[in-house]
Amino acid sequence: MYQVKNVKTGPSREYGPNGAYTCSLYRDGKCIAIANEYGDGGEMNIEWLGERTEVYEFGLIKQKVTPEQLAFAEFCETQTYECEWSKKTETYDSNLYVAELVEKFLTAKQIKGWCRTKTVIRLKGDGAGEYRTFKCKYNPKVKAQLEARYGDKLVELVNERFVA
Repeated sequence: MYQVKNVKTGPSREYGPNGAYTCSLYRDGKCIAIANEYGDGGEMNIEWLGERTEVYEFGLIKQKVTPEQLAFAEFCETQTYECEWSKKTETYDSNLYVAELVEKFLTAKQIKGWCRTKTVIRLKGDGAGEYRTFKCKYNPKVKAQLEARYGDKLVELVNERFVA
């Protein structure tokens, strides 16, 4: 399973105050790469950790890659998403998949911050990425009140996702 850690955001010329970032890419708990998105409109730079081997195509050296780089590229080719503007199903490339992991990481970090001081829920009909917050700290009493009030419409008590 792939995940990102050590995500640090910063300003960029193209995308505003949090358009640039750096992070570590992990597979099964092992750091395999460091990714840098400068937010300047260019490609993300991924520095793969480990020994490089030569990959051949038609008898010629195509490039030197790490085994983890090759495995990640192959994994990404099996992952799909729906492109917003074309509405077509596309496959990920390494850069896009890392960007998606960073976006999920930052979203989870933001929601976790809300959960420290507020109650966060999702109801049926809420769109993807939509959350409802209440200005009260989550506890069993609040949970009971929300379940009584919303019943079957309550999809998720988000605070329970982040309970230690």
